Amino acid sequence: MAASGGYDGLRFETGNIADIDAAGANIVIALHACDTATDDAIYKGIAESAEIILAAPCCHSELRSQLKPPRALSGILRHPVMLSRTAQLITDGLRSLILEKEGYSTRMMEFVDTEHTPMNIMITAVRGDGPAYANAAVEVEEIFETYGIHRHHLWALLNERSGTSATAA
Repeated sequence: MAASGGYDGLRFETGNIADIDAAGANIVIALHACDTATDDAIYKGIAESAEIILAAPCCHSELRSQLKPPRALSGILRHPVMLSRTAQLITDGLRSLILEKEGYSTRMMEFVDTEHTPMNIMITAVRGDGPAYANAAVEVEEIFETYGIHRHHLWALLNERSGTSATAA
């Protein structure tokens, strides 16, 4: 496909994102990579110091089963649909914070009209030349504690890479 379009430096690969060799990738794109596959793609981008990472996540089940709403929100989040939407927001918000911790500037936006898909958040991350967001790790840990999150796949991958604890909180 890339060759027929005249893009000699572009390659497409089929397989499990965690198993793909992303060596030398300068742009990583994950469109509707289900659940933790989005984290695997983001991790590949971070590990290769990709200049740009674009992710349009879907399926946020990893955190959904872990969330324990703070007491102040328990009345609102007792409804499964509200808890699911909160899981989506927290999952993608954590991804953005983690990317910022790793030195990327991030932006989140709707990229498709909601009439086409409810999963329409795009996380864009551009590797920066300046320092990483200094408070990101603290904020991530506070979110884990607030919502009872004990494991986040991207956080675990990065911690395993650095040799620190792979659990969230």
